[in-house]
Amino acid sequence: MSNSTPRLGRGTAPERVVVLGGTGFLGRNLCAALAAAGNEVIAVARRPPTTTPGYRFRRFDVLGGGAAELAALLAEERATALVNAAGAVWRGSDQDLTDANAALVDVLLDALGLLEVAPRLIQLGTVYEYGNPAGAVDLRECSPAAPTSHYGRGKLLATEAVLARDGRAVVLRLSTAIGPGMPAESLLGSVARQLADAEGLALVELPILRGRGDFLDVRDVGDAVLAALRTPEAAGLFNIGRGELVGVGELVRRLIDVSGVPARVVTRATGGSRRTKGFEERRIAREAAGQVLGWAPRRALTDALRTLWHDISIERRRHA
Repeated sequence: MSNSTPRLGRGTAPERVVVLGGTGFLGRNLCAALAAAGNEVIAVARRPPTTTPGYRFRRFDVLGGGAAELAALLAEERATALVNAAGAVWRGSDQDLTDANAALVDVLLDALGLLEVAPRLIQLGTVYEYGNPAGAVDLRECSPAAPTSHYGRGKLLATEAVLARDGRAVVLRLSTAIGPGMPAESLLGSVARQLADAEGLALVELPILRGRGDFLDVRDVGDAVLAALRTPEAAGLFNIGRGELVGVGELVRRLIDVSGVPARVVTRATGGSRRTKGFEERRIAREAAGQVLGWAPRRALTDALRTLWHDISIERRRHA
């Protein structure tokens, strides 16, 4: 693990950053990181935040509002940067996962095309866009992309559209982020809630946990976005991951240990994430992000699990 921090490139002045999907898991954490770094942040989403954030919020539905209204919002806010953290991840039908991730990006690209001076776009992609490319050992930015899940297909369509239409844009292809605010539909979010709701021994019901994955503290994702903002000459695609594989079952055991809740895991034969379908164990090569953006992950996964558990504990006490 590196102790490096995102380097300051030529773009060190504070930005006016609009974050689409600013109240979701990634968006909420990104807004906090961007604001803490001194940027003026405007979170844009269909649903308001559940707590009072340290930045402004505007309610807007990108797909419903359309390109002209989004362009007007960006012009009104005098945005210098636009981060897209919106899209369907866990909820909705298979077709929803394809359409929401791809169609939304088409609208925002059309909106940028309507502006005389457009903000710089940072699109959040996913390593699940790679699928299972034949012959690849490490997944690099030049590795072929052949996703087999609806989620991966939608995100790949979005990546291709951004790279084809915006020569200044950066696409950050993220591994699986973990940390505070993980939704109940996610594996670790579900485990944390089952532990928090237990009285005495927790019976944690899970699907069969197979394989390993590349997991990343969501605060390191925030650092990656800041690094892209601070490197205005950077453009194109960058993998953002730890570059190491960790067993899914091991992460669950670590979360149980962090919680301090006595627990027994009960395995069910069915279930699993549609997001990860068809994705084999491959190391995510992150050297390009280090060389161009000066970025490397700084936080241990156990720290990410602690922040997840702390957040869930506060949420449960608030609603007790």
